[in-house]
Amino acid sequence: MQTEDPILKIETTGAETCILKDIRLEIFRGEKIAVFGPENSGIDQLVRAVLYLDRGFPGRVYFMGVSVNDFDYMSLMNYRSRLGYVQREFGLISNMSVTENIALPVQYHTGMEPDDVSKLVDRIIREEGLDHCRDSRPIDLAPSEVLKTAYARAIALDPEILIMEWTFGDISPVDMVGLAERVAGWLSNADKTAIFITHRPEKFIDFMQRFIMLNRGRIVFDGGREDFINSGDPLIAGYRNIGVSGPMKMI
Repeated sequence: MQTEDPILKIETTGAETCILKDIRLEIFRGEKIAVFGPENSGIDQLVRAVLYLDRGFPGRVYFMGVSVNDFDYMSLMNYRSRLGYVQREFGLISNMSVTENIALPVQYHTGMEPDDVSKLVDRIIREEGLDHCRDSRPIDLAPSEVLKTAYARAIALDPEILIMEWTFGDISPVDMVGLAERVAGWLSNADKTAIFITHRPEKFIDFMQRFIMLNRGRIVFDGGREDFINSGDPLIAGYRNIGVSGPMKMI
C-alpha cells in the first residue's frame, strides 16, 4: 500500500460532460504504468488531462497535491516542463535539425547559457546514438531515428514523469532493441514515473509495474504485473495474448 501522496491525481467524479466517467486515478512517484484500451476508450482524453491541454477540462488534475486547474500561464508552463512527452506523431519541428529539436525545450524552459545548452544536447545525442544524423531534418530520418529524437527531446529536461504515446508501432524489432534498452535504463530510476500509452501492453510486461485499461471512458482494470499476467478476464487475456479471439472479438 502506498503511504505517500500521489505525484499525479485525476478526478472526474461528478463531471457529467466529461468523456472520462467517474475516474479517480492516483499515480505515485516511481510508478511505471502501461495504459491501454480500444479506440474511443478515453485514453486520448486521459493524456490530454495529464498534460492539461484543455482549460475547460471538467475534472480536476492535481500535481503533488496542487490543483493544475488553478495554474496561471507561467505555472502551467513550469508544470509541463516537468513532464516528458513523446506524442504519437512525435511532433518534431520539420524545419529544425535533430540537434535543434532536442535543444528546443531546454532553450524554452531554462535560462541556460547557449554553450551549456550545446554541451547538454551533445551529451544526449551521443547517448542516444544520434550523432550520425544530428544535422538532419525529420523528413530525412528513419522511423527509429525520429523516435529516438522525440525521446531525446522528451528527457532533455530530466522530467519527473515520462509519457510515451503509442510508441514503437512502426519500428523494426532490430532497431527497437537499442532504444528499448535506453528507455529501460531511464525507467530503472526509482524516482522517475512513466506512463506508456499502448495497444500492446504485453510488450511491456518486463518494464511496467502497473497496468490500467480504459473502456468507454471508465477504468475497467487497474492492477500490478502479476494481476495482468494472471487475469482471467477475457478482455484482459485478449490483450495479453493478442489474437482474433481477444479484443477484436470482445469489442
